[in-house]
Amino acid sequence: MWATGTSGSDGVERRAPGFRVVAYPSARGCAATYFPGADVLVPLDSTAAGCNTPTTKSIVVRLAPAGGEPAPTPATAGG
Repeated sequence: MWATGTSGSDGVERRAPGFRVVAYPSARGCAATYFPGADVLVPLDSTAAGCNTPTTKSIVVRLAPAGGEPAPTPATAGG
């Protein structure tokens, strides 16, 4: 799977390959990932005011099948 992220700070689409999608009980529309693996999705200049930490919670993420993999169905995606 590919994860693509777009930040409001610059609007550039960034890609991170090699993700495995796993169903997990979380709020609808939310995603979780491990950092530093997904750091490539966060613009270097996108930091929180005051504490200067990366704005990892403000990235819009889209998941897409990589290289010919079939799209997951609800039965295979655990949903």
